Amino acid sequence: MTKSDTDSDNTDLESPSTEDSTKGSKENPTKKSSWRLPVTQRTLHILFFGTLVGLLVCLGIGLYSLKRLEDAKVVEDESPEAPPKATKGDDDDLAFDIRPPSYSIKTDVPTVAPSETRVDNASPPPSVNVKGENLLQELRSIFGQEIAIKIQNRNSPLNKSYTWIIDQDEYVKTNPNAATVQRFMLAAFYYATGGRRARSTWNLCSAVPVRTSRGDENRDTSLPIRCVFEEGESVCAFLDEFRECPEYYQDWEMPPTAPKKRWLSNSFECDWYGISCNDDGEVYQIALPNNGLEGSLIPEMTALEKLTHINLDYNSIGGPMPSLNKMDIHELSLAWNSIVGRLELSDQWPNLERLVLGDGNNLNISISPRFGLNEKLGNLDLSGNNIDSGLPGDQAAYNWGVLTDLRLANCNLGGSLPDGLSGLSNLVSLDVQQNRLTGNLPSLLWKFANLQSLRLEYNYFHGTLSSEIGNLINLRKLSIVDIGLTGTLPSEFSKLQKLESVSLQHNAFRSPVPAAMCSTQIMPELHTLEADCGWRGFGCTCCTLCCEAIVFDPNKCHSQ
Repeated sequence: MTKSDTDSDNTDLESPSTEDSTKGSKENPTKKSSWRLPVTQRTLHILFFGTLVGLLVCLGIGLYSLKRLEDAKVVEDESPEAPPKATKGDDDDLAFDIRPPSYSIKTDVPTVAPSETRVDNASPPPSVNVKGENLLQELRSIFGQEIAIKIQNRNSPLNKSYTWIIDQDEYVKTNPNAATVQRFMLAAFYYATGGRRARSTWNLCSAVPVRTSRGDENRDTSLPIRCVFEEGESVCAFLDEFRECPEYYQDWEMPPTAPKKRWLSNSFECDWYGISCNDDGEVYQIALPNNGLEGSLIPEMTALEKLTHINLDYNSIGGPMPSLNKMDIHELSLAWNSIVGRLELSDQWPNLERLVLGDGNNLNISISPRFGLNEKLGNLDLSGNNIDSGLPGDQAAYNWGVLTDLRLANCNLGGSLPDGLSGLSNLVSLDVQQNRLTGNLPSLLWKFANLQSLRLEYNYFHGTLSSEIGNLINLRKLSIVDIGLTGTLPSEFSKLQKLESVSLQHNAFRSPVPAAMCSTQIMPELHTLEADCGWRGFGCTCCTLCCEAIVFDPNKCHSQ
């Protein structure tokens, strides 16, 4: 076979004859669609339409961006000052834009609140825009530009409060005269103390309802059983009928016809539980004791300029003690929390009437002699904190003419009690137990004619118990356990006919309990008497607790 014959054969294999092709086309018209040329045409069609769609998308995005830039330019020209805008960087916490989207047409007609998810091309109601801008301007005027940075932190109570005001608070949207800063600060306080969680830690009147039933073993045992509503009823609702529980509400400054509302509800903030306002609608009191609060106190509370009374006892608040020096504090009660930090007591609160920081907290407190200028001070409790500077020795440091209650237990105090305390003629209760006080019992103790409770236990005194104790004719409770006293128990005890509780044990007295203390005719109110009546042959027929050792040993004491 020649080369030309081979080429001819190959050509015949690669290209069918015209006759066969024509014949095949007539016999099977669809065969053409499965061969090379039609496939190429389909590919070109796909590329063409894909390119066309891409061009249309790009054109739409370009026109949309141009429109946004033109709108932003118009608003910028109209606005004298625009709030700062967060820029997204390495810190995701600063990726929230605190500036509400601008809106060029102003109107007071309220609309439906936007959803939590913000959409860039969805403008909020115009009234929200105005309120948001005004709120930021007011906050900057109070705290400076740095407040905007704090609000941008999406994990902060300030951010959550701002979002609530702008997106959810219907009261602000429908009340042009609403105190926006006041509501903002109360909401921030709520989020900072446990309300930020899906299930609030608050016991009563949280924005998140807490429900219980009469048969619930985990119910709040501080509430009388009839004050706890049946299953399905909000605990906050019982405030509507708190007249049924007068013994529980007797100390509440609340008229019986004024039920309280939930926090963050669409109601006037002065109606929220624990809030009291003056006639101008300004908050002057936050009273939420034993309400399950946690978290920490925010320093921005100072924006509540009329807030003078704060009572948050028996909660779980921690963190540092904020500076409240700019506020006109009348009452500050934070006992049984876990607050830390430093606190200098001076003349920053000239109208101070009650300061209770005792037990649970761990503050380092310094007391300036100028603290004595608080002439209205009636109750001072710093127990459980560290008074690192000791007590001032100057007489002028104790110009507390109306002071009735002084509690400085477990404050790491040393030395002797300052003579300046002798001027506290109205003192009713004195508690300096569990310190490092030394020396003889100061004579100033026997000058408090109005004293009803005296607690000196677990200190390092020495000497004897003065017969001048008979001057304390109003005394009801006396505790001098383990303070190193010797000598005899004075017969002047018989003058203390109002005594209800006396603890004398773990001292080195050389005489038994005076017989007058066992006479119901002389001391008819005495129900607790504890003494060292089990050693040296000293007996006590009326003692409720007898101890057998002069050093503290609970195992050497037994009830009678």
